[in-house]
Order: sequence, then C-alpha cells, then structure tokens
Amino acid sequence: REKYKIEMSRENNPKNHLVPANAYLAIAEIFSRQFFLENDSLAKMALYDSTKYYLGLSRVDYRNSRRDNAMNMRFQRKKNLGKKVGLLRENKQHIKLISSELRKTKGRHIKFKSTATKIRGYLKKGQRDFHNLNRAFIPKTGGKTIKKEREQQIRIKLAESQQASDSLSNLIHALKDSLDIHAPLLWSNLIIELDAFDPLLSLFWSDSWERVVHLNDHQDRTIQQIRALMIEQESVIQNRIEVSILKLADTTYVEFIQLNHLIKKRNATDIRSARLIATLVAGNVMSNDSLKLLKSEFGARLKQDVCWNFNNQDVFAGIEQNFYEFERRNKNFARSIKNNDKAERNRAKYFDKYNALNSRRVNKVITGNNRIVSAQRKNINKHRQAYLNMLKKERIKAGR
Repeated sequence: REKYKIEMSRENNPKNHLVPANAYLAIAEIFSRQFFLENDSLAKMALYDSTKYYLGLSRVDYRNSRRDNAMNMRFQRKKNLGKKVGLLRENKQHIKLISSELRKTKGRHIKFKSTATKIRGYLKKGQRDFHNLNRAFIPKTGGKTIKKEREQQIRIKLAESQQASDSLSNLIHALKDSLDIHAPLLWSNLIIELDAFDPLLSLFWSDSWERVVHLNDHQDRTIQQIRALMIEQESVIQNRIEVSILKLADTTYVEFIQLNHLIKKRNATDIRSARLIATLVAGNVMSNDSLKLLKSEFGARLKQDVCWNFNNQDVFAGIEQNFYEFERRNKNFARSIKNNDKAERNRAKYFDKYNALNSRRVNKVITGNNRIVSAQRKNINKHRQAYLNMLKKERIKAGR
C-alpha cells in the first residue's frame, strides 16, 4: 500500500516529496519491527539493510520536501502579487475611462460658467445698441434736398441692409426656438444623470464584498460575472452621458454663442439702416411718419433680444449649478475604485498569512519526521551493533 502511494504521488505530483517521504518512513518502520522479531542472523541483517535503505530514501525526500515547501510559498506569494497587480491595472483602466468622462463634463461646466458673464456683457451691449439706434434715427437739421441719383443709391443700400436684417432675424428666431428646447432639456438631463455612476459604484462594492467577506478572487465565477457587468455598465453610462449631456451641452453652448453673434450683427445692420433712413428724411424724400414706424419696429426687435437674454439668465445659471452638483456627486468615484484595490490587498494579505502559517506547519512536520528518521537510524544501528557483539561472544564461547 505504501509503495502504491509512492507510485501515485510520483505519477500525479512529481514535485510533492512529502508523501513519498512519509511512505518510505512507514516502510522502514515495518522492516524495523521485523528486524527486532527476526532470529535468523542472515535474515536479520537483510532486514537491517532494508530499514536503513528506506530511512535514507525518506531523509532525502524530507530534504526535498523542505525545498518544495519554500518553492510553494514563493509561488503562492507571486500568484497573490499577480492578482493584486492585475486588479490594479484593470481598475486603472476603469478610473481612466470614468475620469475621462468627468473631465469632459468639467470642460462643458467651464463653458457654461462663463455664460453668466457673457449674458451681462450682452445686456450692456444691447443697451448701447439701443442708444446708438435712437441716435442713428435722428436726421440732421437744415439738410438739403438730395438728388435723385443719390436717393436711388441710398434706397438700394437700404433695401440690401433691410434684406440682410430680415434674414438675420429669421436665423435668430430659429436659434431662440431651438435654445428654448435644448437649454431646459440640458438642465433636466443633468438632474436625471446626477446618480449616473451609482449602478457602477454598487458593482464595485459587491466586488469588494466578495473579496473581503468570501475571500474570492478574479477566478471566482461570481466576481467574473460582476466584472463583466462593470464593462457593460460603463458602456451604457458612457453612451448616456455622451448623448444626454455632452452633445446636448455642445449644441446648446454653440447655439447660445451663435445667437448673440447674430444679434450683434443684426443690430449693427439696423443701425446702418437707421442712418440711411435718417439721411432720406433729412433730404426730404422720406416722411417722419415712416421714420417713426421703422424706429419702433427696429427698437422692438432689439428689446426682444435683450429681454430673451435677461429672461434666460436663470436657465443658464441653473445649468451651471447642475454641472457643479454632477461633478460634486461623482468626484470621489476614483476613491471607491481604490477601495476595491484595498479589498484585494487585504484578501491577499490574509492568504499570505495563511500560507506562511501552513508553511511553518509543514516545516515542523518535516523537522519532526527527520528527528524520527535519525532516532530510528541510531536505534537500529545500536541494536545491530549489540546483535553483532552477541554473535561474536557466542562464537568465542563456542571456540573454547
């Protein structure tokens, strides 16, 4: 039976020398017991040789077992270190992806943070344009009647200017309608997505729980499923933020800048038109009633633009505040991922301690069994010598 153990151990686990060593020791003990019971001198010496032979094999395998134990300890430590480093690299990729999304939202936040200052500037510019428009409509007194050719040139310029103004006004109305949809939608999307990363965060907590409480690693099926869900959830979150926040924020901000750029351009066009109209009135080729009508039309249009900016201050301020809240709620996400690394370090530390304890136990077994081997060698040598001395005395006595 002991020889069968040795054969199976050599075949299935050649690097395990502890089982063969114990088996050789057991065989040596069998021969040792037979040595003490045997009376025939030839058979007794044969049993002695067998006992000493198997004790020698046992000692060699125990020496190799100590080496195997040290190698196994190094292997376990290296394996746990590989698991820690692997998880650290994987989590760095998660941190990189999430940090990238947060940096993108931070960039949009900075843009919308500037809208408050821009709107105040646009309001002041609107007031100046309104003042300049009123001044441009004042005709010069004492003007002479302009010639027909000059009148024709002015009217052509006025028609071109009014046509450009009408075209710009249409674009402005279209941008206002678009912003009236996009700005409130962005405001509400930021509130909806405040907890966008919470599902992913809960997966990291579940992963940490499995590592700390159940001492599972990345080879466990439960953790593999959790890590697979993390990748899926990251993709979902990335797409949601890209569509509902980033693209919408870009569209809203560009429309806001374009709107006020067109307003500025249209106001400058209206002021040029006002000067042409004032020239025609001063030249007695256009009535004051027409001037008052156009002045009222241009002034109402300018006031509408100023009022739109004034009324939407709170909307853009709310967007900026929601960006700030979104960043505040998710700025510690990287710390949560690092806690997952800490959980793996604690798990590996526990197993390193367990493996060290197990290694010490194995070494104690090897040391104890080596002492048994040495004691048996000493004991059987002692009895062999005593037996040989007895035989020598019997021969001497028989010779007399």
